[in-house]
Amino acid sequence: MNLKKRLLSSVLAVLMLAGCAGISAFADDDYTGGSPWLNPEIPGNVTEETAVDLKDNFALAVNKDIYATAEISEGYSYGGTLANRSLQLKQENVEMFSQADPTSSHDTELCLNLYNLLLDWDTRNSLGMDPIKDDLDAISAIDSLDALSAYLRKLPLKTSSMLSF
Repeated sequence: MNLKKRLLSSVLAVLMLAGCAGISAFADDDYTGGSPWLNPEIPGNVTEETAVDLKDNFALAVNKDIYATAEISEGYSYGGTLANRSLQLKQENVEMFSQADPTSSHDTELCLNLYNLLLDWDTRNSLGMDPIKDDLDAISAIDSLDALSAYLRKLPLKTSSMLSF
């Protein structure tokens, strides 16, 4: 059984590395102007004069007006009303968390603690994998359906209920 796990791990590692290499191989390609294909998410690629065919690119044919007129903010690959509202909500959330009073309620305190933990990269980097090493070892030890069932039974009730479908 251990040999199967090693083989599977090796195959997954090779696939992951191949995927990363594939991403970097195309990092310098320039897709503006519709070559080698038309990417409608690049500003300026779709104009009122752009010819579209339902059979070639259904999404572009249906959304041509949106792609042609949407203003896309620098650093984003999307634009339009929904994208602008999403960016606005993101900014409102940042402002909310920066101005919230942690003593106003227990829920507010929990949300602020989670938010601050998410922003604390230095502590996470310094801790490394140590805080979750026992959990990772337990997951790595799963080698059968029975072992998986036993592992899931040991999880706290709140966690295991999140895993139920």
